[in-house]
Amino acid sequence: SNPALGGVIEVPYETNYQSKTAILLDGDFCELANIERLDDTYYLNVGYFLPMESLIVGNQCHLVLKPVLMCNAVIADVSKLQDINFSLTIETTVGSNTKNYEIAEFKSDVDHVVSFDVQAEILNISAYLTATVKRKSNGSVQSLSSYFNSEYKFANDYAYQKHDFRRGYL
Repeated sequence: SNPALGGVIEVPYETNYQSKTAILLDGDFCELANIERLDDTYYLNVGYFLPMESLIVGNQCHLVLKPVLMCNAVIADVSKLQDINFSLTIETTVGSNTKNYEIAEFKSDVDHVVSFDVQAEILNISAYLTATVKRKSNGSVQSLSSYFNSEYKFANDYAYQKHDFRRGYL
């Protein structure tokens, strides 16, 4: 295959990692090469965006989910995710409440927003997302998950984030 002419060599995923020797041929030139055939292993990373300004008691707050699906360190289409389950737990001084959300599908170019009412004296907000993806190499189903947790302190009905993930406790 000639790269100058737009040629591409596609190596399909293998059920298990394999390394094999191959002879690459282009016209009169040939070369011995080591080709690694990877199994398709997926990773899920979800960005959770919660605007502090909207955490006022009585307001409706919007949590934005930005999932990124990776297959062997290459970004994959998030629409491959199946069986998506999302739960949001809000812990207050009087107890905790968990709400489960059904998410039919994610799309790469669309933010997914989950809304909830801001209750008085929130101590902690945590989110848990699970999904599955079907592996191309062997048709098996791989389970994936992502977790978010943040602590808060309220004063005069306004929330202050108690934990800064970059600098430790404030």
